[in-house]
Amino acid sequence: MIDIEHLPWRMEDYVARMGTCNVGRNDAQEQRLEMEFPVGPEFRTPQGQGKHFRDPLTVVDAGGKILLWYLPGVISQDAQVCKTCCGGDSGLTPEPVRLNGGRGSKHSNS
Repeated sequence: MIDIEHLPWRMEDYVARMGTCNVGRNDAQEQRLEMEFPVGPEFRTPQGQGKHFRDPLTVVDAGGKILLWYLPGVISQDAQVCKTCCGGDSGLTPEPVRLNGGRGSKHSNS
């Protein structure tokens, strides 16, 4: 069973309030946004810190839009693609996968 947590605001309102050209971190704006768009106590520890979730979770905004699915263990560590594997320091580059049987597809004839 997956828990569903509801936020008391709509994501569209949050994005509109953020404005444009948000580059870097603006602590004053972060505080304003946190006051106007709070997360509920289910996302905080009793000490007020961000909570770490271990169980599957869905986060839905006030308009009913799914913002997040947290599904731990669904994708194995081996299947996950990370920055290091995708052109980072390792030098490894994943081969593209095509569903039409082209190069890199599991269904290709080559």
